[in-house]
Amino acid sequence: MNSNLGELVGFKVRFAEKISKKTAVKVMTDGILLAETQSDPLLKNYDAIIIDEAHERSLNIDFLLGYLKNLITQRQDLKIIITSATIDVDKFSAHFNNAPIIKVSGRTYPVDVIYRPLKKNIRGVN
Repeated sequence: MNSNLGELVGFKVRFAEKISKKTAVKVMTDGILLAETQSDPLLKNYDAIIIDEAHERSLNIDFLLGYLKNLITQRQDLKIIITSATIDVDKFSAHFNNAPIIKVSGRTYPVDVIYRPLKKNIRGVN
């Protein structure tokens, strides 16, 4: 994007951050977003929130999904995007008031599994 880290695109993790007033995209952990709900309950600093890999369930992700579900009743302008390769899209869509589902097909590549021969231990037993 022809900008330095922290200008247009920045990040915030537990003990480090690189953002500025010009930052348009901020990448953060689920814990950081959860913490931001305490100081900015309506998440007014955000136009869109992307929850990536939602199938990697955690207490933070589950809480955020519930929080965002309630928040969209107060912030109809907030765009929420949830990505996952394996979630039940119909259930998630229904949970978020029949939100649209966009499917993006991926590519699969063949994987060769090659096993190394077992090394004999000192006693000569595998």
